[in-house]
Amino acid sequence: MRNITIFIITLFIFNFSIAQKQYILSKTDGSKIVMDGFISDDEKSVSYKKTVDYEWQPGYNTPAKLETDVFMSYTDEYIYFGVKAYTDPDDIRGQVRPRDEMAMGLNEDIIFLRFDPYLDARSVYLLASNAYGSQSDIRAKQATSDEERYDSSFNAIYETISSINEDGYTVEFLIPFTSIPHPNAEDKVWGFNVTRYFTLEGNGVFTMSDKYDRDNPCRICQIEGRLIMNDVPFKRNTELLPYISSNLSGERVSDGQPIEYGKSKNEFGIGIKYDINSASTAELTINPDFSQIEADETQIDINSAYALQYPELRPYFSRGMDLLNFLDNAFYSRTINSPSISSKITLQDENSSSIILSAVDQKSPYLVGGEDKSYFGEGGISYVNTYRHQRVVGQNTKYGFFTTNRFYEGGGSGNLFGIDGLFTFNKIWKIQFEFIKNFNVEPVANWIDSNDTFSDKTVKLDGEKFSGHANYIRLIRKNENWESIIFYRDISANYRADLGFVPKNNRRWLTISQGFEKLIGSKYLQQYRINVKGD
Repeated sequence: MRNITIFIITLFIFNFSIAQKQYILSKTDGSKIVMDGFISDDEKSVSYKKTVDYEWQPGYNTPAKLETDVFMSYTDEYIYFGVKAYTDPDDIRGQVRPRDEMAMGLNEDIIFLRFDPYLDARSVYLLASNAYGSQSDIRAKQATSDEERYDSSFNAIYETISSINEDGYTVEFLIPFTSIPHPNAEDKVWGFNVTRYFTLEGNGVFTMSDKYDRDNPCRICQIEGRLIMNDVPFKRNTELLPYISSNLSGERVSDGQPIEYGKSKNEFGIGIKYDINSASTAELTINPDFSQIEADETQIDINSAYALQYPELRPYFSRGMDLLNFLDNAFYSRTINSPSISSKITLQDENSSSIILSAVDQKSPYLVGGEDKSYFGEGGISYVNTYRHQRVVGQNTKYGFFTTNRFYEGGGSGNLFGIDGLFTFNKIWKIQFEFIKNFNVEPVANWIDSNDTFSDKTVKLDGEKFSGHANYIRLIRKNENWESIIFYRDISANYRADLGFVPKNNRRWLTISQGFEKLIGSKYLQQYRINVKGD
């Protein structure tokens, strides 16, 4: 009996290892790695070689039509990947582009490296390069839609260099360990796979190092490869970003007279980012300078009764903020409009993730949502706090709670509390929910001038107390061809999110949609989709 038990356990471990595709990398001192766009014999001698064997679109786990070799090794500080993509050089598509402006609509040759450091799809990091060395990166997570799944605000520091030659192209990647948040251990086991995209005979083709189950809509949950790197010491990274600026202006009273200057306007500030460990960071910014941030794209609101929402472009409020993405925008970082000081701590371990954000805002936006229109004003100083904790149980379960608080100088506050979760059953079924409750005390202020009412309250800010709620439940069934969605939303008239963007409330509705998608893969028709939706 004992021998049988040992045999069963051994067989299980063997099968499990085969499914996982372990890539045990060799550690090197880096002396043989030269970033020049070519994979030398020296680089090959210290690298683990992997091939990209499967086509999963338009073919379905069929042998790859073009060969791709991947060479991998690591040092104490970074991971090296050399990717050789074989093809006719005349068929290579792409060009040198600014970062993150690659044609992610997939009209060029691209190599994608996927990393799942926690092996639970909570945060999968995609680092990409086209055939000309242009980079793009994104963070993905287990979610119910592509809009929620992908976070393009993620930016990793890594190096790429490429070359095009007679038998295809080569891309070399040099990725610091500090660029990818990962468990705090010297011996590392990460989920990993490689995807290549190219065009062949007019068709877009994906090849991958793993097989892919189309009936499982969670692609990032299907990373079978295990990147094994042992004895990697933690190297703490500390970033300082100080600035000082001065402005002096004057005018000439009359011709021939000297310019009379006023007092100079001087400003200074500093940003600090400190790695607590390989997965957790602490940040502090004092009097931050956002003057170099890209301007917002113009939006026309002449026919809109509601306030307009703009994307977050400030790096401090983009890094590590994916935990604060909710179905109803219960948190919107741009409501922290003009912080004089702010701190942020992001924490991760094997089973959970958390974020704590605090700030003092000098110009506090105030938004009152309504059934037919919204009302907007700008207040003074406020004190902001946000806390979010999420528990992760494998790839199929995550749940958590969150709170946001805003206290206005001179009186008034907005407090919001919520719980949420996402559960997956039998691969194709998902249920997602958010239940939120708010408690508000209006400031007594003239920030909004209106005689309108909501529920039995006035829109103008006269110190009223009220509470409200917002509830969301979504059920999804999705396989290779069919997608069914039932989405229920209930937002009370008294619901308000002082740190969010909720311009509409007092509504309750049910959405049902049914879609059918078919992959054809012919020269003239790649795929088609039919969708029916009703509210």
